[in-house]
Amino acid sequence: MIENDLLSVDDVLNRFNTPETQEKVARIASLIIVSRLVRSIPAFVPSSISNLLAESIRAILNREAPALIERITGQISNYLRSEVHLGKIVEEKILSYQLDELENLVIAVAQREFRHIEWLGGVLGLLIGLMQVGIIYLFR
Repeated sequence: MIENDLLSVDDVLNRFNTPETQEKVARIASLIIVSRLVRSIPAFVPSSISNLLAESIRAILNREAPALIERITGQISNYLRSEVHLGKIVEEKILSYQLDELENLVIAVAQREFRHIEWLGGVLGLLIGLMQVGIIYLFR
């Protein structure tokens, strides 16, 4: 029920599989890879060559990263669709609660929702009352 009606793996993947997210992942991956490669260049290599290598690597990564990230995202998405069952995870979490903890959680959520319903009822009651008073004065 949870996976079909409330929250499916596809819903979660669609939130993460956006161009902005892929761009951020590509940028972060490029920074990490370039910094690690630059640190692994021996100290006797002149800094001009080291900087040239870093720029070349950065350019290659900037060119290749989007396609690579898209490919990785596709593979991860397929894995998550087949292996991750959100309904089972939620069920395990709920079953791990003690009965009184679960009761407190349900009461807290219900109180918040009932508070909104009470306010809405109060506003509607006020409006209906004002309309009744207006109608009474109109037909007097």
